[in-house]
Amino acid sequence: MISAFHGQDVSNTYVSIHLKTFPHEKFKSYRKETSHPITTDPKRDLFLQLASRVKKVLKGRTFAPTYYYAKACGILLIYFILEVLAHVNGYPIWNMIALGFFGASIGLNIQHDANHGAISRNAAINFYFGVTQDLIGGSSCEWIIHHIVYHHPFCNTFDMDPDIDGHSMIRLTELDSRFAFLAPIQHIVIWPILFGYGITKSCIETIKNTLFFHFQSEKYPYPPQFKKRMPYTWMLKALFWFRWIFLPYYLHKQYPWKVMFTLSVGGFYLGVFFIISHNFDGVKTFEKSKHHNFFENQLRGSSSLGGEVLSFVNGGLNYQIEHHLFPRISHCHYTTIAPVVKQFCEENDLVYNYFPTILGNIMSSCKRFKSVSQFKSQ
Repeated sequence: MISAFHGQDVSNTYVSIHLKTFPHEKFKSYRKETSHPITTDPKRDLFLQLASRVKKVLKGRTFAPTYYYAKACGILLIYFILEVLAHVNGYPIWNMIALGFFGASIGLNIQHDANHGAISRNAAINFYFGVTQDLIGGSSCEWIIHHIVYHHPFCNTFDMDPDIDGHSMIRLTELDSRFAFLAPIQHIVIWPILFGYGITKSCIETIKNTLFFHFQSEKYPYPPQFKKRMPYTWMLKALFWFRWIFLPYYLHKQYPWKVMFTLSVGGFYLGVFFIISHNFDGVKTFEKSKHHNFFENQLRGSSSLGGEVLSFVNGGLNYQIEHHLFPRISHCHYTTIAPVVKQFCEENDLVYNYFPTILGNIMSSCKRFKSVSQFKSQ
């Protein structure tokens, strides 16, 4: 973990992954020389009480149950069959749209748990399920750095969490003082923009990050530990280009524009659920200098949505609160632990953001986008 998080203080992140305090004395020789104190969460003991309840309910079964493997293999099989049909039949639009949905399903149900190390105690199983991210056009290496190294430890922390960086196009937090040219209408245009999310990730960002180590910068340093994964990313990225650039022209003399339907549908589906889970009316965003209350920040910066059916379809990622608190617990257990987390929050006067319907969550997100659309100087 120390190597993977590349010089960051992992005291709080370690607690959420291993559900116990970081052994500072045992590893003090690895502590980075700094004038800053160790950032121990002031509510760490409260979180450990919740973790104890969750472990008691799960009876030690935190990894994926047996039926999960049938579900994961079924999703991969359907995706493979749809891809074969596409290559054989000349890429009909319905086929490409279906591929987009099942590509998103791989992202939500398989690679996400795998790259969090939540499927199995066996690292090899997590690794091979994790590279399915590369199979659908992404980059598992880039995703781990973006999502696990930066998004999770700094959830909704401005200038640290890449997911609330509007890149001067939109404004996702009142802390962002930059000019955002779509801000006045962002509550409307953000939804069609999400159709470009999959295309951007697959055709621009992963190429840039995979080939040129884009994350190797002062803001997002590239952890050396992940460089050993790069050959797999390069190989599977080349395979993706072969499948969707070379084969369409070789088999049917078609340019690969129809794959954009797949990437757009998959990216839109993923993007909608990702963005509404951390952008809603009442959500809290944080300044980097004040991001110390790790437990409560995860609660105040995330929301949970719906129930068991949506959890089955979306790989449990409608339960963002449960996921952010316990990222190494398989999503198959989120429906079990959600009532425990909610009750614990009520008992301890902690925020628990919950939306019973998707439409309600989307409307709340629109309200949030509108409220932060204009920068107001302090």
